[in-house]
Amino acid sequence: HAPPHPASAPPTPPVAPPHAPSSVSAASARTASIAETANQVASVVASRILATPALSAGGDGQIRIALQPAVLDGSTVTLTARNGTLAVAVAPATPEASALVAAALPHLAAALEAHAPAFHRVQVALATKKGASDETA
Repeated sequence: HAPPHPASAPPTPPVAPPHAPSSVSAASARTASIAETANQVASVVASRILATPALSAGGDGQIRIALQPAVLDGSTVTLTARNGTLAVAVAPATPEASALVAAALPHLAAALEAHAPAFHRVQVALATKKGASDETA
């Protein structure tokens, strides 16, 4: 006779990974902020494109948008549509906004491509603010 097998021990639960250092959490929060800013700007731009018949059909034209306090207060976005290409120039109002927009450009381009299907190409760039006489919407 063989001796009985000992009872199997219950499986040990997986060990939880250590908490991420605060620098990683801060980086994650900054990335989320950048993506959120890009999505907010893209939403504002898309709504203006849809409200402008020539642009919503992929036609040529230009629009300047003054962003509201919740989205880069005082910054402007200029849209120029020509030959199926939408060029978007964001002119930040402050150095902090400039840094945020610069980091958000890839996110903004991707969001605008999704929001502006009438255009076969979307270009997004950081622009400099021309002066205090910019139009407001």
